[in-house]
Amino acid sequence: MAIDKLLKDAEKCLDSGSLDDAGRFLESALKENSESVNALILMSKLDLRTNKYDEALNASVKALTQAINLGKREKIGEAYYQKGLVYFRMHNYAEALKQATLARKYDTANTEITLFRDMLLRKYAKSSGITEAEAQEVAENPSSKDKTPEIEAIDQDVAPSKQVLRTDWFDSPSEVDISIFVKNIVKDSVQADFQKNSLFVSFEDSKGGKYTYAIDKLYSDILTESSSYRVFASKLEISLAKSKPTKWQSLELDSTKTTTTLEIPKSDDEAVKSYPSSSGKKIDWSKFDVDDNDSNAEDEGDDAALSFFQKLYSNADPDTKRAMMKSYVESNGTSLSTDWSEVSKDKVETVAPEGTQPKEWDS
Repeated sequence: MAIDKLLKDAEKCLDSGSLDDAGRFLESALKENSESVNALILMSKLDLRTNKYDEALNASVKALTQAINLGKREKIGEAYYQKGLVYFRMHNYAEALKQATLARKYDTANTEITLFRDMLLRKYAKSSGITEAEAQEVAENPSSKDKTPEIEAIDQDVAPSKQVLRTDWFDSPSEVDISIFVKNIVKDSVQADFQKNSLFVSFEDSKGGKYTYAIDKLYSDILTESSSYRVFASKLEISLAKSKPTKWQSLELDSTKTTTTLEIPKSDDEAVKSYPSSSGKKIDWSKFDVDDNDSNAEDEGDDAALSFFQKLYSNADPDTKRAMMKSYVESNGTSLSTDWSEVSKDKVETVAPEGTQPKEWDS
């Protein structure tokens, strides 16, 4: 029997209260496809109806894992919603509120989720002796953990376990570039969902490893139609097109802090162009502007070297630019590298000219 027919029959049995029949249909459906999100959610509902809370929670977690693998926001929201229902029945209102809040983020059109969350907000506030405003703060910021976006390595048979992989990001006046360093990414597996103030990306590597990268609240709004991604041999590069030329202090907006919006000046004379990146080093980029009017001028000595550096930098890709700036700044101008894979590993030491010895500058 086709799995769609099994799921329809199981749902009818659940609605009519024929729980034993529903169980048989769902067991058959899961034999057809053990990774079916719909089957796992229905199984969680069945276990919840029979007060098997641990089994219901386990099924909802598996459903969430598979929904994340598929990269479908609506299914992710539905799985979070089911987890919230399980925690609600277990009288764990704080966790239920957290799950319902996540469900609403992924499925904003579902009024049932919104009503469930609003009910939980009042119930959690009352049971905890706090105001609804305080409960809202808990829901939006459930923990004080580091807000650095994480990559989730997904195992098909267990709950998603968060594993922070190597990432990097770079801010420029028009866009923010995010690099996710995973080798041998399958290009056709990449699914990117660019929203005005959020990002969701899923992909897998050639060995079958599955990953997702999500930022629920970007530091500032982006232009979804102009944002894009590119797959390289050792990384996935995401380019977020800014809606406004503002400096990003981080990738994710921290709602607990007051954010100051810094407009990037249009004129070089207005301010020093110092853009943040994940490296934490601030650089005066205005020193490296290339004057097109002087591109054909005859340069000599140090001017020729600087001109060469400017032209090389202006035509380089983001990784090469990072390598050039890091090596040049950290070596105090004595070394210049274009290989980011080497430069990123450690600090670039100063290489003094032969017969001299480098000394720390004392201000």
